[in-house]
Amino acid sequence: GILVQLMNTSGWLLAGTEGFSPQAARQHGALLADLIAARTPGYRIHEPPTGAQLSSHIVAYSPLSLLPSWGVFVEQPRDTVLAIPRQFQQRLGLFGLAALLLAVAVAWLDARRVVRPLQQLTGAAERFAAGQLDQPVALDRGDELGILARAFETMRQRLRASLAEVAAWNRELEQRVAARTAEVEHLYQSLQARERERAELLQRLIAGQE
Repeated sequence: GILVQLMNTSGWLLAGTEGFSPQAARQHGALLADLIAARTPGYRIHEPPTGAQLSSHIVAYSPLSLLPSWGVFVEQPRDTVLAIPRQFQQRLGLFGLAALLLAVAVAWLDARRVVRPLQQLTGAAERFAAGQLDQPVALDRGDELGILARAFETMRQRLRASLAEVAAWNRELEQRVAARTAEVEHLYQSLQARERERAELLQRLIAGQE
């Protein structure tokens, strides 16, 4: 636990928690003599003599602002004091690990959020190259990928309309060619019929003269 004592610069012990002894107070006074003389807060590590029941501990000193000649001594086992930074370090390490795992998860989700739409747009481009323009490009996003998807959809609609227009022109051209061909055939047949009629008439004239 923590032991506290109130002592002046002359080494007089005014009060202290249970467990403090005048001998320990004198030892602490000698250990912190430079801090007491300078009336500066600080701490020292107290290493008890070999065989002493008291373990290594840290003694901190702070002068009182209202009574500069008096100061407060706080004693606490060294292992207890150092356990707090170790616990903080462990917690900081666990927090760092959790933050790293969270960052990896967020990066993975963000990558999937970007990669999947890119795969959809790549598939749409491959369909366009193969002439498959019936399937719309549906990607409801408000970022750059959404803008690109809408541009793809506009391109698909325009290509489909252009191909439909070209097909309509081809059909119309085929119909016109077929009509012209029929007209030419009809004219050719008419000319052949007239030639036959002329040949027959000529033969009848020749036969009448004989």
